Amino acid sequence: MNLKKFITLHFLLSLLQVSIVSAQVWPGPHPLLSSHIKMNVESHIASQVDTLEDKFGYEKAEIQFGFPLYKGKDWLTSNGNTPLIGVTLQGAAAIIQPVGGFLSSDKLLRARLGSNFIYSKGLRNLYMVSLQGILAHELNEISLNGLYMNGSAFWRHRQNDEFDWTVGVAYTSVYAYNKLLPIIGLQYRPTKEDLISILLPITIQYTHFFSNATSISATIKPNGGFYNVHYPENDINDATFRHKNMLIAVILNHKLSYQFSIQPELGIQTNTKLFVNDFSTQSATSVFARIAFRYKFGRRVNVAPILDFDPADFTTADSETPEK
Repeated sequence: MNLKKFITLHFLLSLLQVSIVSAQVWPGPHPLLSSHIKMNVESHIASQVDTLEDKFGYEKAEIQFGFPLYKGKDWLTSNGNTPLIGVTLQGAAAIIQPVGGFLSSDKLLRARLGSNFIYSKGLRNLYMVSLQGILAHELNEISLNGLYMNGSAFWRHRQNDEFDWTVGVAYTSVYAYNKLLPIIGLQYRPTKEDLISILLPITIQYTHFFSNATSISATIKPNGGFYNVHYPENDINDATFRHKNMLIAVILNHKLSYQFSIQPELGIQTNTKLFVNDFSTQSATSVFARIAFRYKFGRRVNVAPILDFDPADFTTADSETPEK
């Protein structure tokens, strides 16, 4: 471990120790109604690429944010015959450092910016449309030819306190190619301490709540995307690099204070399929680790339960455990 990584790790552990000592635990601010910022760092250990001498892996640092642009006057309750209408803005920027030699050592940039339109009339039905632009390119050669769109549209119905379901469509690049896929999902609470969340093809997750402050989740989710890169092998100067795999992980979610939470994650990534233009290969199964910090601004409010979710669940593969 080099000095820079050691100092960073020491700082994060010190921050965690101080936060735990001073923590007071409450249910956090609502993800739909509160502005938030999330920072995470992760490492995907490089593994052997087929029969080549090279390996493929990467390290990643990302910052995400979200805040409401418009909140209707009945945003907090959505009751009676007055519909709730809201517009939120979400975005993220990530720096990816490939390791292992399969790609050059140049850093990659992945940035996204989008908006969510939310409509709910009554307490049981919610409709949402999301659209976002994504820029994925080498950091030192950014251009708009790396820009593409993702989006989703869905209907969420809350049957009761134990069960709700979702149907819709998603146009997503999480499987390395832009694809139009159906969304079929459900959430089921067999007990107050347990939650089963299935949102195909995005994620399958089981969560156990130890308290309002702490929960642990087991999840399966896709991980992938594509980038415009400079690939010098075989005279390929401008290429599209694609990767995809499945992540099987355990996530600990702990609220250190009213607004601040920490999410360490550890798991296995399946064989990673790699594509550079028409050339394809794969790297072996490996492990990955991630730690995320989230801060939500404002105070939690009483809202219709149909709104108790994070719209990022439907726009990225990085879903958030719903509030208890």
